[in-house]
Amino acid sequence: MPTSKLNHFTQLERAHVDLVRALSVLPPHRIIGEADIADVEARADHLQSVNRLFWHYLDAVLTDTVNHIAGDGDVDWQAVEVAMWDALNDIDFAETAAALDRAGVRFDGTYQNDRSEAA
Repeated sequence: MPTSKLNHFTQLERAHVDLVRALSVLPPHRIIGEADIADVEARADHLQSVNRLFWHYLDAVLTDTVNHIAGDGDVDWQAVEVAMWDALNDIDFAETAAALDRAGVRFDGTYQNDRSEAA
């Protein structure tokens, strides 16, 4: 991809491109046979590098999302960030939507997941 095209990306899109590029040149160390301490250390280094890249990207996604949430002066932005970080856990999104509502975020529509519509 030509570098000039990267100037048209949003910060989040650029963070995604950066993540994919960084991961593409960061393959895990190949272990042949039984692992020795050098193999395990190389894998630990790899995991640390991937973890740093991953958390940087997650922060970019969450920051971008929070920055795009409209709100008036009554929004508890710290609670919004906590709700969005909590959304990373494997919970029903209705809980996140409820936490955002408690934080003062109001959307034009209401959120209903598939399970609540089926009930």
